[in-house]
Amino acid sequence: MSPSQNFKSNCHHYFVIDSPQGYWSKANCKKCGLIKALGNSDDNPHITESSRIEFLKNSGVDFNNLCAKDKREWLKPYVQKYGIQQTARLLNKPTSSIGKWAEGLSRFPRNSQKYSKEFRFQAILEYTIKKNFYGVAKQLQIPRSTLQSWVRKYAISGTTTS
Repeated sequence: MSPSQNFKSNCHHYFVIDSPQGYWSKANCKKCGLIKALGNSDDNPHITESSRIEFLKNSGVDFNNLCAKDKREWLKPYVQKYGIQQTARLLNKPTSSIGKWAEGLSRFPRNSQKYSKEFRFQAILEYTIKKNFYGVAKQLQIPRSTLQSWVRKYAISGTTTS
């Protein structure tokens, strides 16, 4: 692969490849600025996903210019350690964007617990007696925000189904 070699990818980007740096070369799209890392050899054992992401990080590549696959790999260790919301705060990015790029990576699954209608009703009843979101949520071992959502929906519709 020669320095600044041009090639067209199947996604309609027009990449210019920089000089090889070790096992990797950086490819920049002339149209949109998207950046990808390309391995300099197909049969080299050093060309792994983690080494590719490490190359991009060490090259000073702006996160915003990465392709979706590279963003996902870049985020993987952060999302698995901190979750999507904390990662979004760390990177100063919208939670919705981080969530789309990192879908399925978090060790904190979204809406992982399903509660029966009877359990939701009991929780709402308990709250109406005690008037304490924190106490009832702690007692029932559910997130406070979940209890608040149920109470709000019940107040609006008068039913626990949703």
